Amino acid sequence: EMQRIAEEELSATMAEMGPDLNAHSAALVVIENSTGYVRAMVGGTQWNQESQFNRAWQAVRQPGSSFKAFVYAAALLQGMTPETVVDDSPTDFGGWSPKNSDGKYKGKITLRQALQESRNMVAAKLCQMVGPERVVDVAQALGIHEELTPNLTLALGSCEVAPLSMASAYSTIASGGIYHVPLSVTQVVDSAGSILTDNRAHAGQRRMPADVSAQ
Repeated sequence: EMQRIAEEELSATMAEMGPDLNAHSAALVVIENSTGYVRAMVGGTQWNQESQFNRAWQAVRQPGSSFKAFVYAAALLQGMTPETVVDDSPTDFGGWSPKNSDGKYKGKITLRQALQESRNMVAAKLCQMVGPERVVDVAQALGIHEELTPNLTLALGSCEVAPLSMASAYSTIASGGIYHVPLSVTQVVDSAGSILTDNRAHAGQRRMPADVSAQ
């Protein structure tokens, strides 16, 4: 049922938004936070003998601002809080000066407001403060499996990752910091009923303190 809904929703979204975005396909992944089970996966809008490319886990694309969660997680792990005040003002990072989407700057604001409003400048400053290498470490600990280049543009999602990786990493945060390997097969049983593979009881691994995940 969940898979059916996923396919219908993706098709409906593509029909509504695809033409304006010049998008020809899309992908969707639903992961159960407490287990890592992949409950639904749509790898594209078409599947035939000519195209069996699953965009949900084979395609890598720039995640954009959705990657900022890992920058903020790195900042929280270094002792900042949602109420830590940062300066949203024009800054040049060695020839690179990111702009906020609205073209404006708000001065002294909290991390909470900066993330809520997706302020590009603040994300870049946080990445510089904690170090892009640390952001890479946090993202990969949470579930990003692709190779990431540690530079400041990483803060704005300049890297390329698969939807499955993003879903997995966000699932780690949502589960209180417990990482579960994404699983699409729970059991393999032979014709005699013997269990050859059993993934039902695989244990999660703590990758982030619960209080940081809650923040």
